[in-house]
Amino acid sequence: MNAQQAMVTIPDKEQIIAVELTVKELMALSGSRFHQDQQLLPSVRKKLRDHLQREWISRITE
Repeated sequence: MNAQQAMVTIPDKEQIIAVELTVKELMALSGSRFHQDQQLLPSVRKKLRDHLQREWISRITE
């Protein structure tokens, strides 16, 4: 099985997770470009990854 055929299992995939974002961060995620702040989108994506990782780790260790 290659990487494209690999299946990903998502536990509790319907559970809601709340993440606080600024309007500017939300706009960047929705496709708006902020040329004066090139690191905005990568930093928001990192914020989401970190939050998701913390949520999963807290559920796994419970």
